[in-house]
Amino acid sequence: MRTTTRRRAARRQDVGGEILAEGVIVLKAGQDLKATAATNSGEAGGITLAAGRDVQLLAGEANGVFSRRA
Repeated sequence: MRTTTRRRAARRQDVGGEILAEGVIVLKAGQDLKATAATNSGEAGGITLAAGRDVQLLAGEANGVFSRRA
């Protein structure tokens, strides 16, 4: 008798961006501003976020699934 084993793997990860500045960082959007897994760093000043509607700062996620069926 022959046995078949099936394996399945999947991985998902948010990839963010990085904004570095020596001065103040200003991000403006006409409607929505959304940053996922983003790093923003202003050395000498602060960071200003402005949007006509919503501002969303979201954490990034990483997950994986592995299944095996005989």
